[in-house]
Amino acid sequence: MYQLPISRRLATLTAALSIVIGSDSFAAGFGKKKSCDTCPPSYPAIIEESTSPPSASTEIQPKAAESADASQSPNAPSPQAANNAPETNSAFDQALAGQYDVASASNFAAPNMVGDFFGAAGGTTVVQGYTDGGFFPTRVTPINTSPGTGGGVGRLKLAENTSVLPQDRVYFGYQYFNGVPLTANGTNVNRYVPGFEKTFFNGNTSVEVRVPFAGTLDSTQDVTNIGSTNTQLGNVTVFLKGLIYSSNTVAFGGGLSITTPTANDQVLTQNGSDILRVKNQGTHLAPYLGLVYMPGRFFTQIYGQYDVDATGRSVYMLNNSTNSLAKAGDYSDTSVLFLDWNVGYWIYKNPGSFITGIAPIFEVHYNQALGNADTVNNGSINNGNVTTILTDTNANYSIVNLTAGSHFVFGQRSTLTLAGVVPVTNNNNRSFNGELQVLFNYYFGRLNRYTTLPANF
Repeated sequence: MYQLPISRRLATLTAALSIVIGSDSFAAGFGKKKSCDTCPPSYPAIIEESTSPPSASTEIQPKAAESADASQSPNAPSPQAANNAPETNSAFDQALAGQYDVASASNFAAPNMVGDFFGAAGGTTVVQGYTDGGFFPTRVTPINTSPGTGGGVGRLKLAENTSVLPQDRVYFGYQYFNGVPLTANGTNVNRYVPGFEKTFFNGNTSVEVRVPFAGTLDSTQDVTNIGSTNTQLGNVTVFLKGLIYSSNTVAFGGGLSITTPTANDQVLTQNGSDILRVKNQGTHLAPYLGLVYMPGRFFTQIYGQYDVDATGRSVYMLNNSTNSLAKAGDYSDTSVLFLDWNVGYWIYKNPGSFITGIAPIFEVHYNQALGNADTVNNGSINNGNVTTILTDTNANYSIVNLTAGSHFVFGQRSTLTLAGVVPVTNNNNRSFNGELQVLFNYYFGRLNRYTTLPANF
């Protein structure tokens, strides 16, 4: 049997020592080709097999590096293996998959629904100054005030620059409403809605906060000069979202919106004295469900939401006997059913350009009030003592609005949306004559396969 000579044994021992001390000068081996899973920098990537029995005079030579480029080494782990992420079609996809370890960087790309809503059609009407005209009293001065809780800023629903998908984002929205029936002749309103949303529990839930304010009808009006305007803070709304089911093409979720009473009270004055005060203390609760379907470039979304005034608002009116304000009763906004549908298509995508995606959208919004209007007064209509009545001129409104526009994606994390809204119902069922929207969203933190950004088609 052939045995290695003494010199060969010493050479083998020397090679083993060279591995321990990290020397690049010695390397040897035998048998089949091998590669190590984790090698020190000085360890040879491949140990060659000796084709013939070595002789005593064989000189051990160091093995030259096959390439100075570490990326050419068979032992260099690939980014795909290191991140356990799938192959993707663009650098943006690979960045998402590698950084966030997602199963598919962007199978979803359904942008936020734009929205349409301002408030009630016709709003709340204050009628001041009844005279006794027999069985039917005569109206002296009708006054339209803010539509529902939120003052002249209006009220918010889910389908306003949002998605059923939990997201990490900050945003700012501008909405111009023409001809809002806050007064008899209508008022133009410029509404601004900054907000943020943060996900929790691995992106399956989120909390969203909206802080609306607007250049609109002042919350305090004098009966002799109705129509003064001012910048007003609306009611802050909090949305709690949860993802119930998701696949590569479908996501289903639900949650609850809570409207908090941060807007001013509605006040009506006459000759410098208050004759009416509607306390802004109502809290609205609105549970919702939503579905997103995104098989490819095409996407569609549908939401259903039911808004109810959970607490009502205290109404104080001028007492004819004491000539001071006294509580006359409580007023609650009518409940509203919101049904919203959106459809769109990504017509452009180029991750290497300034604008990385464009998607036109079309939406149909149905807003149906449910129930009867409350009525609060400070006396009996029949005896001619009534001077103030608070009621709603159109409590059972039925509004249908159409929205059209486009989403533009800039880079990897920013979107800009331009859209217009047109009401298609009659004048008695409109909360404005037309609306223009400009919405900006910036996404931060975790990006997953449900991102609204079109990384891949």
